[in-house]
Amino acid sequence: MDSKLLNLCYQIFKPRINSSIEKMKDKLGDRFLTIRIGHSKTISLSNLYNCFSYLLSIGFAYSNNSSRYFNDSDFSFLTPVFDINYFVEGFIKNYDIEIEKANELIELFIFKPKFMKKSLDIFSQPLIYVGDNQVVFCPHLIEQMNLERIVEKHLNAFKIQLSSKGTNLENKLISIMNFAPFFKVNNTKVKFIAYDQKQVEYDMIGVMGDKILLIEMKCLTRPYSEYEIHEKEREILNGVEQVNRREKILINQPEKVQKYMDIKLPTSSPTKDDIIKIVCTDIFDFTGRTEGDVYITDTSVFMRFFLDPNFEQIEVHGEEHTVINVESLYNEKPSSMELIEYLKLPFAVKPYFSNLVEEPQQLLMLSEHSNRIAFKDYIIRKNPFEKSSRIKPSTKKIGRNDMCPCDSGKKYKRCCGR
Repeated sequence: MDSKLLNLCYQIFKPRINSSIEKMKDKLGDRFLTIRIGHSKTISLSNLYNCFSYLLSIGFAYSNNSSRYFNDSDFSFLTPVFDINYFVEGFIKNYDIEIEKANELIELFIFKPKFMKKSLDIFSQPLIYVGDNQVVFCPHLIEQMNLERIVEKHLNAFKIQLSSKGTNLENKLISIMNFAPFFKVNNTKVKFIAYDQKQVEYDMIGVMGDKILLIEMKCLTRPYSEYEIHEKEREILNGVEQVNRREKILINQPEKVQKYMDIKLPTSSPTKDDIIKIVCTDIFDFTGRTEGDVYITDTSVFMRFFLDPNFEQIEVHGEEHTVINVESLYNEKPSSMELIEYLKLPFAVKPYFSNLVEEPQQLLMLSEHSNRIAFKDYIIRKNPFEKSSRIKPSTKKIGRNDMCPCDSGKKYKRCCGR
């Protein structure tokens, strides 16, 4: 392929590539520069993004130039077959990379049968191997690549541990929460051999009024399939087990925990009623879920409660934006109950959950003798934001026992007046 044409295509995808790189740098921190993957352990993430750029460019160029050859009797141009060496040679020519590394990079994007190698999936490896060193080239698969997903899947495939990134996430949250009003956070390492003769280390301990917050941090890669969601769920449940164990240790050995802290616990003999347990992640998929008395959330939702509790409802007309209502998560000082209610139903998802309607669904009967089987389904019958768009600014003071103006049917103190 002509280098000038390839460079032109590269300029088209440059913003997309750079955006993805920034996202991964934000997620991985300094490790973005040091991580190496591939069987030789020499492939950097910058190398991987160069290969993204190359494949996206030739996919776009092919899609936009091959249409002139289409006819009603020959559709082979839609998904042509190329020798793998064609991609390797083009990559070497345009990106000045060694042949061994070029071969290994292209190999990372080839989907092969399981008996040949352990592959990912065709959305992560869009070059489909068909034998004799040849692959099917499908431009549409290439153009739809989710770059962050593919990077994360390769990190998982080569067993790159993200535990250090979890520590970075923990330190970042602790640093930010030091500026939060109504919340004190411990800044020292709490690590010792507990009464069960096993080592324990607390990720984050905070104090809010008379409550102790035990927060377990989980740094997770974003799931993109039902299988991946199930895998991440197992990690979440592992976090639930960990924070429950730490609660038991705090109740049994409060003086030991206090010894390593730089803030004072509100009580020297804490009970379960004195403790709020949270599993905090950097993804949104499990936010709002509860496991027993453990609340699962994400860092942005957790920080917002303390640092930015006001939410604006905005009406948009063309280019004009009008603030029609401002709601706050609490009045002056938050209570522990308000925090718990917020963790169970964050403001961002509240409109959706508030408009869910239970609707039984019956499965199709295959014959008149089939058992009648039904399941409980939930649907959204109403636009979650329709009510908000009708709210008008009002100078009338709303009493806490008045009905809420958002039409929820609840008293103001139980709804928007929280």
